Amino acid sequence: MERTEKVELTVLCLVHSETAYLLQNRVKDDWKGYTLPGGKVMLIYNARKQDTAYTKALAALRRKYNTEFHGFSNGLSNEACVAFFDGKCEIYRVDNTPQYDRQGFINRALSSSYSLQETDEKYSEYLNALHAFFDSFSTDGFITVPTDTVAYIGEVL
Repeated sequence: MERTEKVELTVLCLVHSETAYLLQNRVKDDWKGYTLPGGKVMLIYNARKQDTAYTKALAALRRKYNTEFHGFSNGLSNEACVAFFDGKCEIYRVDNTPQYDRQGFINRALSSSYSLQETDEKYSEYLNALHAFFDSFSTDGFITVPTDTVAYIGEVL
């Protein structure tokens, strides 16, 4: 039930004059390719706050209905991002907690890569579980998703 596709987005500002280009060929095993010498790289993503009851319960629900689920943000972790920069990076974190009403929550959950589709055998059961989850974690008709936007900034040499 693979529903994810790994993509790599790259923005590179090329410095050149007529026939000469200023690039560095990075040969480290974790990330090979061309970069600008001394250039900064930013990894930015929205990260669920892992230590909350909400996140733990939603992860358990996702795992129950999809054994391929291995974490929010496609399993990206603070440790993996810091390791990408060999531990030499600045980290910025800001609260980015969205709120959803019932339909917004259900729509968001169903748009996830790990969501069951209407053609899946347990779709109705999954949909009922999402409604029950909303009932358990909502207040005054809204559910809050504990989320930070995190930026890691460093050089990749």
